[in-house]
Amino acid sequence: MEGKSREFDARFSRLKDQAEELLREDPQRVHEIDAAHDLIHELQVYQAELEIQNEELRASQQALAASRDRFSYLYHEAPVGYVSLDRDGIVREANARMAQMLKVQLSDLIGKSLQNFIYPGDRDIYLGRYRAFYNAPDGKELELRMECSDNKVMDVLIEGRSATLKHEDISCDVLVLMVITDISERVAAEANLRLADKVIQTAQEAVIVTDSAGLIISVNPCFEKTTGYQKHEVIGKNPRILQSGRQDRFFYEQMWQEIVHKGQWQGIVWNRKKSGEEYAERLSISCIRDTRQHITHYVGVFTDITEQLELEEQLRQSQKMEAIGTLVGGIAHDFNNMLAGITGNLYLARKASADRPEVVSKLDVIEKLSLDAATMISQMLVFARKDLVRHDYLDLNRLVQQFSSSVARVTIPETIQLDVQLETESMVVLADATQIQQVILNLLSNARDAVAAIRQPEISIELERFIPDELFKLRNQHFSGMELVRLTVRDNGCGMDEEIQKRVFEPFYTTKEVGEGTGLGLSMVYGAVQGFDGLVEIDSQPDAGTAIHIYLPLHKAEIDDIASSDEEVPSLESRGELILIADDDAMVREVTSETLKNMGYRVIEAEDGSRLLDLFIEHRNEVDLVLLDMVMPKVSGWTAAEKLRRLRPDLPIIFMTGYDREHVLDEHGEMDNTRVLSKPFPPDQLNAAMRSLLT
Repeated sequence: MEGKSREFDARFSRLKDQAEELLREDPQRVHEIDAAHDLIHELQVYQAELEIQNEELRASQQALAASRDRFSYLYHEAPVGYVSLDRDGIVREANARMAQMLKVQLSDLIGKSLQNFIYPGDRDIYLGRYRAFYNAPDGKELELRMECSDNKVMDVLIEGRSATLKHEDISCDVLVLMVITDISERVAAEANLRLADKVIQTAQEAVIVTDSAGLIISVNPCFEKTTGYQKHEVIGKNPRILQSGRQDRFFYEQMWQEIVHKGQWQGIVWNRKKSGEEYAERLSISCIRDTRQHITHYVGVFTDITEQLELEEQLRQSQKMEAIGTLVGGIAHDFNNMLAGITGNLYLARKASADRPEVVSKLDVIEKLSLDAATMISQMLVFARKDLVRHDYLDLNRLVQQFSSSVARVTIPETIQLDVQLETESMVVLADATQIQQVILNLLSNARDAVAAIRQPEISIELERFIPDELFKLRNQHFSGMELVRLTVRDNGCGMDEEIQKRVFEPFYTTKEVGEGTGLGLSMVYGAVQGFDGLVEIDSQPDAGTAIHIYLPLHKAEIDDIASSDEEVPSLESRGELILIADDDAMVREVTSETLKNMGYRVIEAEDGSRLLDLFIEHRNEVDLVLLDMVMPKVSGWTAAEKLRRLRPDLPIIFMTGYDREHVLDEHGEMDNTRVLSKPFPPDQLNAAMRSLLT
């Protein structure tokens, strides 16, 4: 462009000189004026061309400047940093973005070694790799950390290669061109992903991930532990391989409808492990959607809650029994008082009807029914653990041996084969001998009824030392590390299904016909064993017999002899002693008073503890024995007894209680020269207790 302009100027000057020359030689040479005009016209044409060329030149210069500005903007405002380094690592060129990333001025970056901006912990890596950049025209990559001016550490990706820069004097420089990208967010995201993966892999909940078609693509170790399937065994398969069949198709249709429409579902599902064992799991399923809201994956998280459900069932059972126990405990005292009144009146009626055998026989039946009712209340109290008992160290082996050779043989007819398998060594437990015998008797009675329709009925009593295995410890963690005694009563009878087994320990629940059972036998077994810190388990299948296992803690104490029940004292005739009776129940007080008078005693009655003390002070030297109820208004029976003993230390006292006799002993302790009778008690038993204190 500039060359053409110079050429035009030279030609214009030449034409102008020619025109001036013509005019000087002959101004009158008109014929040559036209030639001058032609030259002037040609000059004007060239002048116009020159102006056009100048305009084009200015436009080109403006375009070049705009292009340079655009390049500078793109270079400096690029989302990545650009730097050019010489062979010594000194920054020769850099863009503004690089300075912004490092939070420095561009002038503070140019001429400095890039090493100064590398995080100190990564400088050795950078220096070791810089030579590779310098010798790599095809490029290299490196991830490390850079340090900003505010000491913030930035994760970066460096992409670099060598380039040759040629100069006009034919010389050239080899530079390292670098593109530096801030990857802090990506590194943090990758760290979070690794953490999330680690959390999933170490989670105590099973995790299963499927694609949108429901095929498994990933599971965690807890899934393998819970289900028994290894990861490679389930990848590519549908989760329905876990289905147990307990849930029908409608259940799964409802579940998937909720997942698709609500995005998630939670509930309890029964599945099957690889071993075939069924288990309950609390399952939560969520769907994962992409940016277009299309479902891409499903994630299931579940926990084996089989043990938890069993514990909840045990808790419900315990709460149910506690509720029954509270009811029983509340009515036992009043009910036993009523029975005491009934049995006392029966005694008097029998005395009055001694010459009428047909009446006496009816009265005997009523008395038996009354005592059976008292026994039922006692069993209910044991079940409810309201009837406190005294625990002693017992040789269970010897106790079962004695029981099986006497009472058991009476309970089990000879048509049933009874097999007793015992240990040769002592098996010491902390329990109540009477209740242990009642437990065995109840189990044998149930076994006897279960084999009634069997052609070759068999019942066995087995006693053995039991060391809990891992499965037992898992089910019953409070027995961990404890050596146990296992007492088993086994039969080959009709067996029980799962529904019956769930309810078999409930009070008043029975599968027998009306009048054949109270439904309290196994309830009493459960309550008694619980009171011994033991455990009851049932192993039964329909038409395959039943084995009921009782586990009791084994103790190392030595036993000289098994505790036996109190010996009965034979009834003796009264000698006209004065008896002071105190009971707030008028019916019990009156019938007891009349019974004692009928036996030949003299009686003074008091309606409460306060009146008792007044009457005793009045007749201190005449009263031979005090008979008092434990629960009375104003002054309780025990408090009254303590005050009486301060007035007369050798005074014989008999406590009457609507609970078991041990309830008094466990609550208050022992008191010399006393007896405790549980209502209702036969008059002969009362007389025997009185004679034992008066003689």
